Amino acid sequence: MTQQRRTAVLSGRLQIILAIWVLLDVLRRTAVGREPISALMVGIGALALLANLLCLVLVRRHREGGVHMRASVIFSTNDTLANLGVIVAGLLVACWWPGVAAASLIC
Repeated sequence: MTQQRRTAVLSGRLQIILAIWVLLDVLRRTAVGREPISALMVGIGALALLANLLCLVLVRRHREGGVHMRASVIFSTNDTLANLGVIVAGLLVACWWPGVAAASLIC
């Protein structure tokens, strides 16, 4: 296995570990009952989106390169989509979360 391939595999494994860590943190926060802060979610999501869009533009030029560059394009694309998801979730929390709580009290 080449060094580039080993690096790509390691990057993939680290991405999976990160995803599991985030999932466990979501479950922990759900169990504790802590309410998310929508403005923080949208702000951090927007900053991360800008950074990942820049990275995506840079690595897409080399997407036909080695396996490590193709992996970088995939990871940057995934991160960009995740950032969009965080922004949408933050907006939903800001607009919808209080509505759900109020509707639950009314019902």
